[in-house]
Amino acid sequence: MSASRATTVADLMSAPAVAVDELTPVKAVASLLTSRGFNGVPVTTRLGRVVGVITEDDLVMRQDPRVMAAGHLWSDPHRAERRRAQGKVAREVMSPHPVTIAPGMPTAAAAERMHEHHLKTLPVVDDEGTLVGVLTRRDLLKLLTRPDREVAADVRERMRRESVDRRGLEISVADGVVTIKGWVEAADDARRLRKVAEAVDGVVAVRVWVNAEELLERPS
Repeated sequence: MSASRATTVADLMSAPAVAVDELTPVKAVASLLTSRGFNGVPVTTRLGRVVGVITEDDLVMRQDPRVMAAGHLWSDPHRAERRRAQGKVAREVMSPHPVTIAPGMPTAAAAERMHEHHLKTLPVVDDEGTLVGVLTRRDLLKLLTRPDREVAADVRERMRRESVDRRGLEISVADGVVTIKGWVEAADDARRLRKVAEAVDGVVAVRVWVNAEELLERPS
């Protein structure tokens, strides 16, 4: 997580990834999740290609009497859910067509993908669809634990790379909250300061308290 570049999925993912084979018994999958404290685990072929994900919800589903109840009046989706709940090996229980991400993608894209699809576990794959790592919500939370001094250094470095004039500005960070005080030439500069700071990993919020010279010089 260097100031020289944005944090990518590869920086935070767990690698080598823990996965299960398509034919892994459900009981073994449950033991893996409980012993390792995982929310989910990718399911791969013997060649390492990701074909699904098994989550805690997939396994707990078999304990729901509404899912397991049989009846000819149930809809096709319910019958399919019941068949999954009764599965004996990983490929019968997993959620197919998994959402994945590439290792070079920014962590912001991973967070967006997790939120959009309500995911806790995101398999990381290469161009061939082969598993190279796993990213979890807990991994993304690591960004919020960055020391304030590192965040402040990254804010200043990003401003330098973005050619933002920092003369007359005071930048401080406390508990992840960036405070920028001072003078800028234009109101647009103040908005740009906020945008640049918000893009830094570990920033919780940005407070911009600056005066724009163009506003002070504008005739009444």
